[in-house]
Amino acid sequence: MSHTPFRKVRAKRALEVSETPDELDFDSVLDTAEEEPTTGVMKRSLAALAVSTLGLMTIGGVVATASASSQRVDTSAVSTDKQAKDITRAVAAPDALSIEQQVQSQVAQARKVQGQTNGTLAAFAGRTSITRNAARTELSKAVAAEDAGVRQDSLDDINETVTSEATDAGAENRGDQIEADLKRVKAEAGRIAEEKKKAEGLLKKQGMKEAEAKKKAAEDVAKKKASTPSAPSAASGAVTGSGGSTPIAAGQYSVGATWGQYGSWSRWHTGQDLPAPVGTPIRAVADGVAATNCGGCQGWAGDSALVLHHANGNSTLYAHMSQYTVQPGQVVKAGTVIGYVGMKGRTFGPHLHFEYYPQGTTPGDVYSSKDPRTFLLTLGVHL
Repeated sequence: MSHTPFRKVRAKRALEVSETPDELDFDSVLDTAEEEPTTGVMKRSLAALAVSTLGLMTIGGVVATASASSQRVDTSAVSTDKQAKDITRAVAAPDALSIEQQVQSQVAQARKVQGQTNGTLAAFAGRTSITRNAARTELSKAVAAEDAGVRQDSLDDINETVTSEATDAGAENRGDQIEADLKRVKAEAGRIAEEKKKAEGLLKKQGMKEAEAKKKAAEDVAKKKASTPSAPSAASGAVTGSGGSTPIAAGQYSVGATWGQYGSWSRWHTGQDLPAPVGTPIRAVADGVAATNCGGCQGWAGDSALVLHHANGNSTLYAHMSQYTVQPGQVVKAGTVIGYVGMKGRTFGPHLHFEYYPQGTTPGDVYSSKDPRTFLLTLGVHL
């Protein structure tokens, strides 16, 4: 292609100078070619530059078209998940997380992994397995335990108050008062003995009636060939297997001064103290007949003091009660409520002063009393 212009020029000049090819002047042709102006070269250079520019523009258009098409997702394709994240788009790198954010992210990831390990859903990984009912049960137990602790603390405070006040009281003055009470008891000893005799007669008759009732019941059972025993009475729920009961229900009292303990009780303590809040129910420790005559015991035991005469001539005395709930001459069963804790008589705090008098002694003659805990043990009762 680059020799064509030269051929055309030589042919044209040959026609003008000579009619035959033999007479062509090659030197002149060469000279003419050498004298060709520089404008041709420039034209060819510009043409080449234009072609190059056109090629670059074509390549740029192809690249732009390919880039634009790469930003589209063929949503018409069957295999395309319209809910899936478009991973063909470039996403700017997130800003660097702070230390706190990194820690929170790691904690969240750890909880998620732990939840998956335990077989739980990630959405519930942060929740505990404790149900509301279980939490309420544990809370109820805690409240009950706290209430029991408060009750025990209250009983201990009452016991401490009674003991300390009794210790601080003038022993000489108390001794004089007790001696005066004992004189009145001796003056009433005959009448008290008569009451005990009547009580023994009532209890004997009561025992005979119960024995007859048991015999008849046994005969009825034999006739009916029953295989189960009869249901226990309502009072037996508070009574031990040997027919005895604690003077106060378990958990409602504390054990205070014991029988024979030395202190400010002139000679020694003549009963068993059971400190308890005012109004706490007091129960008969065994079957017996109620009586209110204890000689001069009302001076120290209070005007609501009560005596129970038991079988075989035994008696028990319940002092400092706020009131009694049975009448003189009434037969009561073990576990029957006979009164309530109070502070009547010579006392320094609410408690039951419980005394035991064996056969041949007079209730109220305090220094003839015996250890009531030993008597309760014969009934199968432990304080």
